[in-house]
Amino acid sequence: EIDRLFGEIKAGMKKCADLGKIPVSMGIDTWGVDYVLLGADGKRLGDELRRIGYAGTAGPLFIRPHAFVELHIEQGKVLEKHQKQIGIVDGIAGLVRYRIVIHGESGHAGATPMTERKDPVVAMSKWILKVTQLAKEKPFCVATVGSIQTFPGTCNIIADRVEFTLDLRSIHEQDICEIMQTMETENEWLEQTEGVCVSQHLEQRLSPVLCDMKLKEQLQKICETGEYSYMYLMSGAGHDSMNFKDVCPLGMIFVPSEGGYSHRKEEFTGKADCAAGAQVLMEVLIQQSCT
Repeated sequence: EIDRLFGEIKAGMKKCADLGKIPVSMGIDTWGVDYVLLGADGKRLGDELRRIGYAGTAGPLFIRPHAFVELHIEQGKVLEKHQKQIGIVDGIAGLVRYRIVIHGESGHAGATPMTERKDPVVAMSKWILKVTQLAKEKPFCVATVGSIQTFPGTCNIIADRVEFTLDLRSIHEQDICEIMQTMETENEWLEQTEGVCVSQHLEQRLSPVLCDMKLKEQLQKICETGEYSYMYLMSGAGHDSMNFKDVCPLGMIFVPSEGGYSHRKEEFTGKADCAAGAQVLMEVLIQQSCT
């Protein structure tokens, strides 16, 4: 059944091409940066593409896509929790990534009274609790501290400094801005109350991408006609379609991830859910080819 569905998708894509419409685009375009993009071996991407005969002669967007529709596993538990077959993605979250450094004062763990300490670990703990609370207060917003280092990192020494990361995501850029503004105030409060020095260094920023309203409406009608249970949700993870936000309308379809597992060996999506997602994708591609 799945082989049959993918055969129909392939036929539908051929029909789209015959009509001069490209609903789905997959591949790599160097967008003119191949001359400066270097690999770990110091070789330029453009030079290597030309060496193996894959560079081509056409410039970026020599074929302009009609739309970009992406089918993907959810990578979370939302669809499974709500017992839905299809997720219609409202938007793909933007993100900021910061490296936070808090300087305190090192000292002996036994000889330094609690009232005399300038412990950056304590300040860090309060910082993390605050940003977590702020993210919980906003819909479609998540905050993650995934890496923590203490220096010198010895059990009987109060840390001199700590460094940790923040990954903050939302489909609403204003929410990200408001949280980081609040954390600036939190930094000042921690410096006054804990006797530490806090600095935050922006390392990456990506703007949120909203999916096309007409594509979302099409996907909803397809689900209703095919009697697929569905719901709207955001994508907290980045996806290929984000790169086409200034090129063409975007749409995304999610299918459930069993247990919410992703990027680990337990990652799994059942055949029935794969088939449902493929059917919805095929239907929207055919409809797009006729517009």
